[in-house]
Amino acid sequence: MFTVGCGSSTAPHNGGGNSGPFSLIGANQTDTIESTLAQALVVTVRGPSGQSSAGHVVQFVSVLDSAGSYRAYVETLTSPQPLTFVSDSLDANGRASAGIAFGTKAGTALVLVKVPDFGYVDSVKFTVTAGTTAGIMMTPLDTSVVEGHAVTLHASTVDHFGNPTSQSVNLAVTGPGTISGQTVTATDIGQITVVATSGTFAADTTHISSVPTGMLAASLTEGFVVANFDGTGSTKFAQSTTVGNLKWAPNGKSVVFDQNAEGCSGNTNSILSSDLRGTLTTLNTGAQTEMYPSYSRDGMWIYFTVNDGYQASLWRVHPDGTNADSLNSLNPSFDLYPAPSPDGSQIVYATITGASTDLRILTLSTGAVTDLQISGWAPSWAPAGNRIAYLQGSSCQSTLAVMNADGSNPHALTTDAYQGEVDWSPDGQWIVAQNVSRNRLDLINASSGVIIPLPNTAGMSSPSWLASPPSMQRIREIMRGRR
Repeated sequence: MFTVGCGSSTAPHNGGGNSGPFSLIGANQTDTIESTLAQALVVTVRGPSGQSSAGHVVQFVSVLDSAGSYRAYVETLTSPQPLTFVSDSLDANGRASAGIAFGTKAGTALVLVKVPDFGYVDSVKFTVTAGTTAGIMMTPLDTSVVEGHAVTLHASTVDHFGNPTSQSVNLAVTGPGTISGQTVTATDIGQITVVATSGTFAADTTHISSVPTGMLAASLTEGFVVANFDGTGSTKFAQSTTVGNLKWAPNGKSVVFDQNAEGCSGNTNSILSSDLRGTLTTLNTGAQTEMYPSYSRDGMWIYFTVNDGYQASLWRVHPDGTNADSLNSLNPSFDLYPAPSPDGSQIVYATITGASTDLRILTLSTGAVTDLQISGWAPSWAPAGNRIAYLQGSSCQSTLAVMNADGSNPHALTTDAYQGEVDWSPDGQWIVAQNVSRNRLDLINASSGVIIPLPNTAGMSSPSWLASPPSMQRIREIMRGRR
């Protein structure tokens, strides 16, 4: 064993030749970030049999921490410059030295001391402390939590490099939440703002989206994702498949989607369904250009558009691919985005007429068409059947609006632009949609227009809200193939 003075008591050793003395001066020092220690690290070495060690080389090596950073650097005494490796030859007294300079990250720093000729290795510890307080930092930033649940924040004063310092921090909450210590409990659906203050330093602010219990599916650039609204349980499927407009099956066991990568226009291939084990099934309706699928509330039908770029008509098919047929319409046109009413008797859809789009309602039993005299895209019927959400105007990227089911009282809910298909909460109070202005999904209150951002949803589109979600445990069981 080494005889180690001031070094680590749990030092690792290279096997063989470890009987000679090996002592250190200058270990276990403490100073602030970016400082150079006044006392150099000095190692005294004797050979394994007590012979002189003069002329043998000692290596000083900085060690990365778990985050991949160097907390301490080594320097030669003749040319001080922070490095991660230096060497020095042992003098006539068996001594070699290196300077120690601290980096910008506080905590325990390690430097390895090696004498390769003798097989000696030891680790030397130093303590790096934070610098002068420069501000306040709070994490996590812009997170989410299910209503009635809690999230713990971490707020502290910090130096210029984010290392925590010792000043006290006060937290204040506005919005539907309460705070105890640094734990915030969401008391209602909405956005909670937490402000951290300490003396005269600039305040730091974070936002917590308090979201309802629920499960969404959404398209990605390739594939789709299933997750709870707070981001937990996120699982990706069909990652080698182009997924465009997507809808849950009402039983929560599968989703149906087109392969329209543009999300709102253009031709596409066959409509596919995927179960929660990633098994893909082509519906085989006989058409080649299918898009905008949407389930009936009872799960018996999938409505969709057949669009070859020259003609677009409304169709439906059973989920197993049988009984595919176009819908009877007394006023067919270039018809897109079919969305069935909750009772299954009508379809609301968008029709391109010249340079504009109109929202219309088709009564399935008669084929009668009612023009709502509203210009819009991507309509979606509220669960109660009393309102319809849609994108305003003739662009697939536009402000979100709602109207009564008869076309009365149309009004905008947002000023930001949204894209593609939107969906309603089971209670009809909220709409989930892709905010293209901010590259995320939002919850929008269907009455007040209050927006709750959904953090960690960048890159997701065509969100679909599962009306009666099974537990995430049940989802995992379905994924594993259990019935």
